Amino acid sequence: MSFFDSLTKSKTLTLLAGAAIRAEQGGDSRWQLGVGLRGKSEYYVPLAVHFGSQVLARFPKNEARGYERASELERMINLIVNEGVWPGCDLIRYADAEGAMVLVPVERITRQEELGVALIRQPELAEPTLVFDEPVPLTDEALVYSVIALWQAVVNVLDSEGVENLDRVLRYFNSYLDEGISPSDAVSAQHLASRALREAGLA
Repeated sequence: MSFFDSLTKSKTLTLLAGAAIRAEQGGDSRWQLGVGLRGKSEYYVPLAVHFGSQVLARFPKNEARGYERASELERMINLIVNEGVWPGCDLIRYADAEGAMVLVPVERITRQEELGVALIRQPELAEPTLVFDEPVPLTDEALVYSVIALWQAVVNVLDSEGVENLDRVLRYFNSYLDEGISPSDAVSAQHLASRALREAGLA
């Protein structure tokens, strides 16, 4: 049974939104990333901020490897927030990542391995949580770029109100990063994303 099938058929939780992400390097060495969104669009903004937070948590800054990847992702987030998120915007260009990645239709990715992520609601928890289909099949570099790819995919399908909500949430999220608050594990990542949603008036 696939990752999403198991969540959909579960009797103990509810699948709110999710994404299947594929990545491979093209002939020009840029990462080609495809994102297939699932679930209700009203949950795409929470999905986006939780995904960004959880990916950051996978690269703790107290480790050399983690510091480099986390710093790169935080740099791109800051560039995006400084430009602002609006309908029709190009987040990859804002993140200064045009030379490193491109978003393509997911069916164009020949590599069949994909990362599944899902925003779920569990009856015993007050707030939604993000879960990954483990193990993650993407390289560290591709995983970092997949955050920007997912955010761009979300912008491409949301209406103007949804995009404004994403902009507002990311501004709060980025402000925490500017304060030096970077998630170091799944629990702190959950709390940071939930805090951004609450302060943006979306939770």
